[in-house]
Amino acid sequence: MSPWESLIHIWSRTFFSEPFLMISMLAAFWTTLSFHKKERVRLFFIIYIITGFLLFISTDLALSFKIVTDRSYHIFMEIFNNVFETVELFTFLYFFSKVLNAVFIDRLFLILGLIFLLITWTFYFWIYQFSPPLSVIIDYSYHINVIEMFFLLMPCLMFFYKIFKDKPSIDLYKRPSFWIAVSLLFYCIIIIPFFMLNNTLFKTYPSFYFILVALHFITLSILYLSITKAFTCKHLLTI
Repeated sequence: MSPWESLIHIWSRTFFSEPFLMISMLAAFWTTLSFHKKERVRLFFIIYIITGFLLFISTDLALSFKIVTDRSYHIFMEIFNNVFETVELFTFLYFFSKVLNAVFIDRLFLILGLIFLLITWTFYFWIYQFSPPLSVIIDYSYHINVIEMFFLLMPCLMFFYKIFKDKPSIDLYKRPSFWIAVSLLFYCIIIIPFFMLNNTLFKTYPSFYFILVALHFITLSILYLSITKAFTCKHLLTI
């Protein structure tokens, strides 16, 4: 099987939802450049989009072209995945800190970010220092995924509490922050159970596992498309 045939095979296992995800990322990237506004938070989203695209394209090419061994590939994928999660978490925490605009919330989000950095750095040190079995590395990485999703749920719930509490001044559908918050909320709710059962499903029900991976890619695609929609709104992202 040629490398390109291998790549097609990898994508076919998840019903070609992964290339659709990468197209969604490119659409978001193109939109943020086309509908440019001078907001620092947009820079965070640009870094988030680029990091996500590099994660998926590099891991797919490394696997299909057999650039690295199986263990090295999985370690590279899990480390890069955790880098992406860190960028993702800090992007949304910074975004929601500007939307919610409260000193207490800024401090809370800073604490969450520092806790997550400590967890990820411990993960990297643990891999480098002790060379644990690959299955243990993957399990640990999934636990980090779950922690990140719970950390992202917090600002989403705070956002919707603020919406229901305050008198609306702008139509929700015209608020960029609403599009981002609602898609991120559904992404977290749907994906947390998957990450908690991920490794078990892969070992016992591989066919069902790839269906859920496809669901993961689709929900993440919706998040990127919602970010794209938010970029096209006439209001600032944090409105």
